[in-house]
Amino acid sequence: MQGRRIPTRSVSPQRYLGAIFAVATVLAAAVARAERAPLLHIEPQANGFALRIAGALVGESWVLQHSREGRTWNDVLFLDGSGEWIAIPTAILTDPDGGTGLFRAVQLAADDPLLRRFLAERAKWRLSGIDSYAFEFMQSSGPIFWHGAVTVTDGAVVSSETIEIYPPFFEAPEAPTIDRLFERIASAIANDAETIDVTWHPVYGFPGTCFIDLSALIADEEQSWSVDAFVPQ
Repeated sequence: MQGRRIPTRSVSPQRYLGAIFAVATVLAAAVARAERAPLLHIEPQANGFALRIAGALVGESWVLQHSREGRTWNDVLFLDGSGEWIAIPTAILTDPDGGTGLFRAVQLAADDPLLRRFLAERAKWRLSGIDSYAFEFMQSSGPIFWHGAVTVTDGAVVSSETIEIYPPFFEAPEAPTIDRLFERIASAIANDAETIDVTWHPVYGFPGTCFIDLSALIADEEQSWSVDAFVPQ
């Protein structure tokens, strides 16, 4: 799975061919050049900013990353080396209200279709602006199966009701938010999971069904889930 980037952890330099940096706020930007690297240009726009990579080769795979403090970097989206300007709404950032932050574009050693799709669908979900919703959730984790009804308000689970659980004497697991489901997939990508099979909601972009097998050599660590009857509130 060469070329994959950890979306929520510090950078792993050996996976990349190089990086270019910029220091910016959401309304103003300054650009810095890395040695022997193209330029990352950032310009302000209403509700976000626009950027492009100048000097990169067409067909190269780049990932835009954002950080508040320069230690923990979060993947934002894929870029290409076409040199075209791309509009970036601040809503797709992990910390959209963070104000001043750091941006960099990291060149991958190889394209990663799963990470590319993950970032695109997560951006779609964040742009929907939905933070209050209800859904039914079915989850299998090892030998445990849980089916429940979940209500989320302002991004936090406020209630969950067990519809079915097996074995029946097990305690119900903590109900997830949609954002937490994205984090599960991000963690699986970061850990080079053996299998990550996802179907994405066609309108809101969240992972409607998912199967993750971290290792074929380990028994009962697989997890799967489905999100049904999703209703924004």
